[in-house]
Amino acid sequence: MNEITVWLPWVGNLRLDEPPENLEFYVMKSFHNFTEGTAKVYEFEDKLRYLDNLRKSLHAGSTDEHVRRLVCKRVEHIMDEQDDFPDRKDFLCIEFMEHCFDEGFMPFHDTYYFGSKSGNEECLRSILRIIRTVVNYSEEEYEKLLEEE
Repeated sequence: MNEITVWLPWVGNLRLDEPPENLEFYVMKSFHNFTEGTAKVYEFEDKLRYLDNLRKSLHAGSTDEHVRRLVCKRVEHIMDEQDDFPDRKDFLCIEFMEHCFDEGFMPFHDTYYFGSKSGNEECLRSILRIIRTVVNYSEEEYEKLLEEE
């Protein structure tokens, strides 16, 4: 199975298929540094921005490849449905652009398959641990964790 990683700000890449035991510590450290200097009133916005960055990291790859894949799927669909090769207008229409945009916001469970059932479960479990840690983050909890380290 391929090594599956996620990039955490101020920490770097971490493996999702074989996460460190103290994954929550790395996430808290990353989130703490990510929000350092931001007023407390923006905490919820920071959490959402952090999770958006997580999603971008998981979607990392060539946008060119993704667009090519969508265009190829569109060609196949039109050829299957209409028995005809698509025109240029089929790709310049709002419907296709909307489809491409929606593809960028696929839910986690529809987007990721990491190669094997056990590997996939571990990766998804790691993603969930990261999300849970960010959502439940508090400065007090982070300070307590630092004292233990």
